[in-house]
Amino acid sequence: MSWATAWRIARRDLNARFKGLRLLLVCLFLGTGALAAIGSLTAAIEGEIEANGREYLGGDLQIELWQRGLSPDERSALEELGDVSAGTRLQAMARFDDQAAPIELKAIDRAYPLYGELTLTDGRSVGGTLRQPCLIRGRRADRAAVG
Repeated sequence: MSWATAWRIARRDLNARFKGLRLLLVCLFLGTGALAAIGSLTAAIEGEIEANGREYLGGDLQIELWQRGLSPDERSALEELGDVSAGTRLQAMARFDDQAAPIELKAIDRAYPLYGELTLTDGRSVGGTLRQPCLIRGRRADRAAVG
């Protein structure tokens, strides 16, 4: 075998291996970019929650209990920390004639929100004295032919 033939075979073999190496480098590049993007997104979300978390939650702390309310001892312990606003959320079925749809009901007390202001899409504010005892969100109201 001549040197020219050996060089041609070696070059062909190296070229095939570099194609696999290029794929590996592209995958490493994309993976590193994705991890950097996730880190940046996480930092941005954490910064936003830290800056505006009170307004998003309507308070400093949110506690969820399933299948029961706060006991008197639990409520008094929370009231020692500051103002307390309570709410209840449940899932139900709304029915009209032969039509039914699953809905989620949420009841809030007059103190909600403790921080910020809850404004509905039509401009009404919620909190304090509520003139309308029931508020229904857009498409649900259209389906139920309310308001």
